[in-house]
Amino acid sequence: MNRRILLIFFLTLLLFLAAPFAASAADTKQTEAKYIITIAAPRGWHTKTATVTIKLEDINGTGFESAGAKQGSSGNWQDMTKDLGSYGWAHMDISDNDTVYVFVTDKTGKSHLKSLYIECFDKEPPMIDAEIKGRSLLVDAEDEQSGVESIYLNDTKIESSSEPQQCESYGDSRVRL
Repeated sequence: MNRRILLIFFLTLLLFLAAPFAASAADTKQTEAKYIITIAAPRGWHTKTATVTIKLEDINGTGFESAGAKQGSSGNWQDMTKDLGSYGWAHMDISDNDTVYVFVTDKTGKSHLKSLYIECFDKEPPMIDAEIKGRSLLVDAEDEQSGVESIYLNDTKIESSSEPQQCESYGDSRVRL
């Protein structure tokens, strides 16, 4: 009986002494880096430049070493580390319909990548067809990419309509989109 009690005592003592070592080994396991990278396309249609907003959320609070973004697969990486680290967001100007790439490198050196194809540029002018029928000027305009918002006649905006619009005009007239 004494041997049994002695054995239980030593096993309990062993478990008691080993517990801090087991806990410290579990504590040294690093939390996995996890990020939500959001690429927000510009609103509306553009002809020269547009601004993309990039947001970074560090889910586990592990931080990161570096971050960057570029336009197109052959573009140059722009450093976004400071803005994404300080504010959680950054801006990047783009100049054409293309894919935007964003990377974040975590503290272990692993890269996390996200990309988004953005189409917000319309550099082709609308097609305009105009003819005079009697005392009427008929103007038809279309743009397959971004559409036609309005037509101007002598700097007066003519609303889009399939119904005839009445305009008083004499002499030369200018049509502008």
